[in-house]
Amino acid sequence: MPKPAKPKPKATTRTKRPAGTTSKAPKATARVKSLAPKKKAKTPSKSLFSAAQPKKTTPSKIKPKSTISKKPTQTKRSAKTKVQPLTTRHDLRHSLPWGVIALASLVGLIWQTVLIKPPPSAYMGPGTLPKAAVALRQQFRQLSSSAQSLLQQENAKDVKVVNQTVVQGELSVITTDLSADHWGDAKTDLAKLNSDLGTWQGKLKQALSALSVSASITITHPPNGVFIPILLYHQTPADFEQQLIYIRDHGYTTITMDQVAAALTSGAKLPAKPVVISFDDGYSDQWGAFQLLQQYQMKAIYYIIIVRANSGCEPDNPSCNPDYLSWDQVKALDASGLVTIGDHTVDHPDLTTLDSDQQQSEIVTARTTLQAELGHPVVDFAYPYGSYNTITLGLLRQDGFRTAVTTVAGQYQLPGDVYELHRIRLAYDLP
Repeated sequence: MPKPAKPKPKATTRTKRPAGTTSKAPKATARVKSLAPKKKAKTPSKSLFSAAQPKKTTPSKIKPKSTISKKPTQTKRSAKTKVQPLTTRHDLRHSLPWGVIALASLVGLIWQTVLIKPPPSAYMGPGTLPKAAVALRQQFRQLSSSAQSLLQQENAKDVKVVNQTVVQGELSVITTDLSADHWGDAKTDLAKLNSDLGTWQGKLKQALSALSVSASITITHPPNGVFIPILLYHQTPADFEQQLIYIRDHGYTTITMDQVAAALTSGAKLPAKPVVISFDDGYSDQWGAFQLLQQYQMKAIYYIIIVRANSGCEPDNPSCNPDYLSWDQVKALDASGLVTIGDHTVDHPDLTTLDSDQQQSEIVTARTTLQAELGHPVVDFAYPYGSYNTITLGLLRQDGFRTAVTTVAGQYQLPGDVYELHRIRLAYDLP
């Protein structure tokens, strides 16, 4: 009997598998790539990047949770990217909350502006100096002005209470301190300068007081002294013409240093009332005195400092110093027949502070320069500040000088002593 034909299976559509059916689940470690959208996991323990799992229809074949391997929860970074530890400041800045970053920035700003000293340049702009620094700079200007005034008084009165290099050295140290913002050092050095200035000004006051007394003293006639008063001027006094009139009206005759040397060394005859007029330092206002000397036909000697003559105003010298006579004026004085030019060193130092070679350089270099400018020998000398020692006297004798004048008060000169001549400061003290 023929076997009945098997019916053809009907085409059916895939439907949801009814509960109770079984199916072999894919391995939990397999990754499934699908173009279909992924469903969100209903349980929080599932990762968004876990492979899609089909539903288990047979409860009996579902493996216990303890046997299912779970993937670690991943961040939104790609699973293929290996996360590096945050070690750089850039990574830390992007990983920290913005509040922490803002707080750190504020702390850093406070540290830089309050706890850390700004660089020196931060003090140098207008209005940025600390109050203490402004006060120190103002004090420095005041003390510097006082120091310069003291040195000017020394030169004007031809007295010596302090070496100019000492003053300039202290000012230089303070200038360096202020430039480097070393306020503590500047304060200490300013206090020292202030103290020294007080001492120097006290000495200057005593010296000027002594000069005012000695200027009015007429030294009594020594047993063998010769009456030859020598008047000493620096800057031309306002009453210089009246002093010349006094000299004339009291019967005095102006003489040269050549006549003084001849009288003291060989007994040459002098006028009944001789007097010498001398000017030190070569100040420019001495040109006005020269014009008065011409008017009254009186003789004088001008002791010239080389560096000051070099800085005097010449027609071709735009950076001249109007306080001093120029070489043209010095030559005019010399050519007048009324004025003798004398040596007053190169730079007007206190010769007693120099050794023999240094003194020789100051004395001889000045004379050589004067002789080159004037075209004839220069043989008369004036001690800067009236200071000299045995070395100075020996050099003047050795170099063939004829006379040398001091600032010691006196109207009488000792015979044979031509290197320590006395001078007075007022014509009105002449008898």
